[in-house]
Amino acid sequence: MARGQTETNRNRILLWILVGLLSVILLVRNGSANADVLKADYPAQNLAGTWREDGDTCKATLPKSYPSRSVLEVSSIQGAFEVRVGDEVIYRTRDTGAATAILWIPLPDDGGGKELQVTGEGGSLSLLNALNGSSALGTRAALQERLFRSNFYALLFFIFSVIASVFVFYISIRQRHLDANSPVHAMGVLGAFILCSGIWAITDAQFLQFLTGRTGFCAMVSVVAFFLMPVFFLQFLEVLLPKARVLVWLERCALTLTALALFLQFTGILSAYYFVRVLHLFLVVMFIVTVDMFSKNRTKDNQGILVGCVAYFFCEITTLVVYYLNPTSRLYSAILCLGVVLLVISCLGVWFDWYLRDLGRVAKDDAYRDMAYRDFLTGLGNRAAYERDCERVDTAPNVTLVMFDINGLKQTNDTFGHAMGDDLIKASADGIRETFAPYGTIYRIGGDEFLALLNGVTREEAQHLQAAFAERMRDKRIGSGIPVEVACGAASTREEGVSFKDLYRLADSRMYENKKAMKRTRQSGSAAELVRI
Repeated sequence: MARGQTETNRNRILLWILVGLLSVILLVRNGSANADVLKADYPAQNLAGTWREDGDTCKATLPKSYPSRSVLEVSSIQGAFEVRVGDEVIYRTRDTGAATAILWIPLPDDGGGKELQVTGEGGSLSLLNALNGSSALGTRAALQERLFRSNFYALLFFIFSVIASVFVFYISIRQRHLDANSPVHAMGVLGAFILCSGIWAITDAQFLQFLTGRTGFCAMVSVVAFFLMPVFFLQFLEVLLPKARVLVWLERCALTLTALALFLQFTGILSAYYFVRVLHLFLVVMFIVTVDMFSKNRTKDNQGILVGCVAYFFCEITTLVVYYLNPTSRLYSAILCLGVVLLVISCLGVWFDWYLRDLGRVAKDDAYRDMAYRDFLTGLGNRAAYERDCERVDTAPNVTLVMFDINGLKQTNDTFGHAMGDDLIKASADGIRETFAPYGTIYRIGGDEFLALLNGVTREEAQHLQAAFAERMRDKRIGSGIPVEVACGAASTREEGVSFKDLYRLADSRMYENKKAMKRTRQSGSAAELVRI
């Protein structure tokens, strides 16, 4: 099983490398395939539907009068073609290399009432359909406005896809910190699909080709993005349905189709734009298989994604129908963009449920973890926390350990009750925290025992902190005058011959010496402060 998975990953990587190399080569090669784009300044007139077929030529009659410097707008013409006004050739071009290329062709000022003729190598019927589907004559302002309005959806969708993909990438990365095994990390692949969809929409839009003048480059980016969309989408589904091996085969097939299309385009055997029809057929098969997979793997988690996938595929199939009925219409692109939006909305809804669930689980785990390493009464770390932290500072060059022990806790519990004993513990903890917390970590390791682990504090500095602590606790009392007395002792790794393993024993010994000294002081009534280290 592991060997088969390794081979699958190796084949996938090789296909990605091939797709990447062919994409870069084709983009560089098509970078100079620019259309002749001109601009004019007069009202637009729609010529769609006015063309007629005459042998190998498509003809239309120009208006009897039109302003000077008019331009003819044509799009979606594949292959080389020639434009005549009367007997004059006004435009001749090689193959634009773009199935959706839009061109603005200058018309002669004296062409009013003359016959406009277009002859192409792609066949008169396909040429006639392209011209009757989309052609116009007009001013720069009018044609620009017409072009921008018909493609405005693509600009909005591109902005949406960029924002949505960045957001999805962010939540995917953030979720990995919560739970690496959560299915929400599939959202990272979904982000790539969304971004790829946006790139396809904006490069497929004719106004971007017109504005840049790089029709070949934009069209090639559009084709590559369109071929990669099902690849990323299938990878997204693979994470959600890891046991559906057929999705792996479909994803590999989609990647192979992409590599084959780019190879055919690169060698000139067949245009990738014609090969897109093979991908269309593949999308229909992918739709049937995916819906079947989800129907057999229905869970609460993927139910919402199933709805989004069905909505996306419905728009995908509708897109294909509209495209083949009217290839020059931009409606097909808008429908596909709508499908992606519906998919994103449904997936984000499911992700939000996943995120809240994982966030609640992580919060609960954090609470349990905090309880495991926290002393409930004082809020300090407990012995388990101390032992855990010892492993982190074991090799530190300068560590000081201070031991503390509360005097008279048992007598306080026996005489005044455990509630007063708890107050004595908390008052002692407050005094220790206020003095030593800025320099290290404080732990309560027993009923009346505390410990301060100080990193970077010398023994001399620890002596000053102990003196300050003794001064702070000198007149501290609780309840009806019960004194708060805490004995302490310190040991440092900077002392000669003292290792980290010796600290606990040495500090504990010095703390008990200080405890005995405090007891003698009480018994003798002396007011002197004894701190022996």
